Amino acid sequence: MLNGFRIEATYANRGPLPGWSPNVSTSIALDDRLSNLVEENYDLAVRITSRTDSGYAARKLATIHWVYCAAPHYLDSNGAIRKPIDLMRHRCVVYPAMTLNGAWGFQGEKDTQQVVVKTALESNSSLALREAALHGQGVACLPTYPVSSDIIQGALRIVLPEYRSAITHTLYAMYYRSPVETRECGSADLH
Repeated sequence: MLNGFRIEATYANRGPLPGWSPNVSTSIALDDRLSNLVEENYDLAVRITSRTDSGYAARKLATIHWVYCAAPHYLDSNGAIRKPIDLMRHRCVVYPAMTLNGAWGFQGEKDTQQVVVKTALESNSSLALREAALHGQGVACLPTYPVSSDIIQGALRIVLPEYRSAITHTLYAMYYRSPVETRECGSADLH
């Protein structure tokens, strides 16, 4: 039996984590920075990132899908968005890792476009940006996992559905390479 298992994560489900043994004590720290797993005594980090060059071993868990969205009342008050260039006249709530030199990238069926957006709010928290979008503070580029129910319920509306973000991220389990393998550290279904 393990005495404890420490996880550092930027991704958290909206419910209990499946598959954990009642015989294992688990500590989960939610943080948007890459921790030093050895110095901070973590066994595993669950990270959303576009690269895995941190020196840790990494196991791909899922692809993170992003959507451009806004509250219906924001869109009704500020005009239609028919093409990416239209965003230049809109307020945007921005996750910095989704921009390149201040521009959002739009991957269409035949082309990729870069549009410099007017940042009304910038945060490294997709949950804070979700709240801002829900309150009509602008158009956001957000991962689907925190906004899918808002879209289904009509609280947020997808804009430019024919485009996807040109920047991609992946959910990884990252861990310190050790000569000792822990049997209890199997993969968990986080969907």
